[in-house]
Amino acid sequence: MERTRIEPGLLPMFRFFIGFLGTTDLIVAIGLVAKRGMPHHPAVAVWFTLIANISLLIYLSLPWLQRVLGRFYLPIALFGASFIPLFDQFLIFHSMQAVTPEVYNEFSWQVILFLFFPLVLVSWQYNFWSVLAFSFGTFGLDVVFLHILHLDQVIDNTNFGRAMFGRTFTFLMVGYVITRLVKRQRQQHRELVQANAKLSHYAATLEQLTISRERNRMARELHDIMAHTLSGVAVQLEAVKAIWEREPDKAHAMLDQSLDDTRHGLQETRNAIQALRATPLEDLGLALAIRNLAEAVANRVGFDLTLHLSSQVKNLPPDLEQCFYRVTQEALENIAKHAGAEHVTIELWRTDGRITLSVQDDGCGFDPDLVDADQHFGLRGIRERVEMMGGTFEVVSDVGEGTTVRISVEQVTA
Repeated sequence: MERTRIEPGLLPMFRFFIGFLGTTDLIVAIGLVAKRGMPHHPAVAVWFTLIANISLLIYLSLPWLQRVLGRFYLPIALFGASFIPLFDQFLIFHSMQAVTPEVYNEFSWQVILFLFFPLVLVSWQYNFWSVLAFSFGTFGLDVVFLHILHLDQVIDNTNFGRAMFGRTFTFLMVGYVITRLVKRQRQQHRELVQANAKLSHYAATLEQLTISRERNRMARELHDIMAHTLSGVAVQLEAVKAIWEREPDKAHAMLDQSLDDTRHGLQETRNAIQALRATPLEDLGLALAIRNLAEAVANRVGFDLTLHLSSQVKNLPPDLEQCFYRVTQEALENIAKHAGAEHVTIELWRTDGRITLSVQDDGCGFDPDLVDADQHFGLRGIRERVEMMGGTFEVVSDVGEGTTVRISVEQVTA
């Protein structure tokens, strides 16, 4: 009996069984007091089983005993539950003038019923070797009690041998089945624990990857906003320092320009931080969030805006909505900084199992063959986001002809 941790639910079932036996014994004792005792059931046996079962119930109801006795706590209780019916039989036989094999067979079946529950608990908690020990231990204890009573004629009777063989064989078979079922259940539990551990590790890894990618995106945002602004201001201040005494008027003008650039960079930084902290998707949904974002940029930059946002694009997973929203934001910021566009068209639609977003402007455009997307933070950010969703990314542009950014992702509903 090597297990030290008691299986969940075993002790409550054990207490219920002993409590049921104690209640039955109490009813028998009351009948005995009322001169209505059971046939072949002497008073000493009735009081013994009542006191023994109540004592065992108290034993099972004291948690501090479990802490003190440790791994021996449950075996003691199981031994008591097995000993009580066998010793009760011993007391009954001891009170009889003669015990025939027929009488023994009658009581042996009653003992089997009382021993069946401890057998189930042993099989539940321990292994098949413990079932073997329980089966042959109860058999040996039964034989010892019969020898003490000098009932050798019962032992020598062929019915006794068949009865003991049948009881032991039944115990072994039932115990084997229960131990196999419990072993399989424990194995499934361990597999489930391992699967949960792997899932937790996967979730933690995915969270770290998401955080890393978001940091990279924030780095690109801050690079495009703060690095350009601060580097420009630094160059202008160096020029101011160089001409401050020789050309004070020009130096003052350059200083004023540096202050304007600093204020503009500060406003752009605030806008970026606000965009990072805002959660318009949760409040408005994808289509309305894109509309509000586009209108805000259009009002700030001063270009005309045309929107075709399909109402059919809804019930998307949050990460997919975030992808479309951030790509739109990235594309609009690129237009605001570099394109000099007068008109921008944004389209969002669902067709043939795919969701497509298109952001088109009539700005200065560029030659995609001359631009390394891996070195361009804005384009690289869009590509990374779309690839994470398993979609496609396309840039169509030419110098003086404007630019179209188009992404397409397989339709996935939330």
